[in-house]
Amino acid sequence: MKHRNGQRCGELERVGSDLRQWRGRKRGRGRIPEGLWEQAASLCAEHGVSRVSRELRLDYHGLKRRAKIAHASGPEPGEFVEIPGGFGGGSTECRVELEAPGGVRLCLELWSGEAVDVGALGARLWEAAK
Repeated sequence: MKHRNGQRCGELERVGSDLRQWRGRKRGRGRIPEGLWEQAASLCAEHGVSRVSRELRLDYHGLKRRAKIAHASGPEPGEFVEIPGGFGGGSTECRVELEAPGGVRLCLELWSGEAVDVGALGARLWEAAK
């Protein structure tokens, strides 16, 4: 399993090896151990759900659900979150979508020069979703 630049993906390769070993030992149609699902889900932040599910031969939707749970912890409220690509001049647009665990969503479209405390808005969203 290689990155686009040809380098090996050590962790993805290791989890793939663990899954192959488990598949070789199991009898019948047993469920994949939760520990292996958790390892695969943790790789999705770096490699994406599609790639991980394809390379590890896992159910895309099951992996996506577990990756969301693994990623749900996210940054702590009030913690700085950098949005790459900062605002230059002109008509630069930035779209920020926040979703609370209960499914409440907030979508912001920001233009260069606008100052919005996204962290405070996110905290209010989480608070309202409780």
